[in-house]
Amino acid sequence: MAALPSSPAPAPEETVANSLLSHRVFDRQIRLWGVESQRRLLSSHVLLVGLTSIHVELAKNLALSGVRVSVCDSRLVGEVDFSFNFLVNRDAEGQRVATVSLAGLREMAPFVVFEEVAESEFQRLLASLREQDTGAKTQQSTGDQDAGHAVQFVQRFAAISVASEFYPLSSLAPLDALCRRLNV
Repeated sequence: MAALPSSPAPAPEETVANSLLSHRVFDRQIRLWGVESQRRLLSSHVLLVGLTSIHVELAKNLALSGVRVSVCDSRLVGEVDFSFNFLVNRDAEGQRVATVSLAGLREMAPFVVFEEVAESEFQRLLASLREQDTGAKTQQSTGDQDAGHAVQFVQRFAAISVASEFYPLSSLAPLDALCRRLNV
């Protein structure tokens, strides 16, 4: 007797999405835009670089919609953060903004996966892209390994938003070009 072919096991993200959808965690959103749209949101991953007031609000809205959020901000919590970042409290002063903000997001949306991206990793990405851009303009070849790392890093995300308060727009042009090429 031949065994029936089994369907492949669902990916972990798919299992989580199905579980959340079946438990009606997103009942209101499903009624608004449907199951498939909510499923796509649940499988999305967004990187926010620099937690400004806009990014804090965006992180909250994405998290409550079920979107996986990664945050990159190595600053230490200071007085200015208390005026806009509702994810941090007074006893967090002196700790990293990203770490403390992610803890606040986890409390708000425990069903979402959050990740902290080291600022050094993001800066290494920008440096690599800048070198590739410079190499292309001067007809020099750049390391395939750096290019591959940059593509792999960027492809992890459905969207990347960088606060221009932390990085000059001119330094982001190569990242913008790569994101456009990869439809990120």
